[in-house]
Amino acid sequence: MSSTEGTSQKKKATAPSSNQLWNIIDNMSTKIAITNDDAVLEKSIAQYLPQLLSLIGFPDTSIRNKVMEVLTHINKRVRQTDNIKLPFEKILELFMNATDEKNGAMTRNFSIIYLDMAFERLEKKGEIVPQLFEGISTKLVSQQDVLLRLILEALPSIKVPTYGEQNEEREKFMATFASFKVNKNDKLLLLDFLRDYMLFRANYKIAGDQLDIPAGLSIQAIHRIVGPIKEGKTPNANVKVYDKKLAIVDFVYNSQLFEDNEIYQILLIGSLDGQQAVTSKCENAIKKLTLDYTDKTFIDERKYLIKF
Repeated sequence: MSSTEGTSQKKKATAPSSNQLWNIIDNMSTKIAITNDDAVLEKSIAQYLPQLLSLIGFPDTSIRNKVMEVLTHINKRVRQTDNIKLPFEKILELFMNATDEKNGAMTRNFSIIYLDMAFERLEKKGEIVPQLFEGISTKLVSQQDVLLRLILEALPSIKVPTYGEQNEEREKFMATFASFKVNKNDKLLLLDFLRDYMLFRANYKIAGDQLDIPAGLSIQAIHRIVGPIKEGKTPNANVKVYDKKLAIVDFVYNSQLFEDNEIYQILLIGSLDGQQAVTSKCENAIKKLTLDYTDKTFIDERKYLIKF
């Protein structure tokens, strides 16, 4: 018997059975249930949650049901307090690397839910933007929406160097955000989303079949910006739209990660914003752009603006 065959048989022999796996998950559940201290509970969740998410697509129904039972309990415990942090980086790694076609889809779908929950409890949100951005265009649209919203939420936390400055801070920033210059599809997806947000206003409502939304946006764009919306509610009423727009302008212009033609439309829309600070910031940035008026992308963007 070859060494490869021997290794394969050894792996099969050591793989836990469904009954053993069920007992392991049950032990996780018990440890979480009897823990009353938030710090201890946080450590247990950090250890167990990625393992549970990796098993959500397990072929055995009893295992999947047991995992769901434990996840439901974790959700209940976590939502009772803001003191418990979730293992964001571990969940993100699981989300990015779940490639198995059959079981990986479920793992990714559940991981993105917990990424959203974990993100709310992060202290340094700006640091994880490059990880959220890389490969975003290859994800399912529903997953793109969540990742784009997380990136937007994190933008105000990013310290962007002043435009034109060439120093150690700029070098470090460019190295951190190097992925923004690699994949054009990722970049265009993000810029389209940020453009839509520059058109966004918080004072809209949905009532029955009637939806009062800002000019230039569709219901699909609104869903992408704010997530699922419910009748009679204004989801973004308490969100600082103004601060996010300033953060968008700072990021797309001062970062120097994008071509001037790529950000022109975002700045032009911002120059027509009702908030003076946003308007002034965009007007000043536009004056410093060097535009290629023959570029096809630039021409297409101007046609888009003419539509509304």
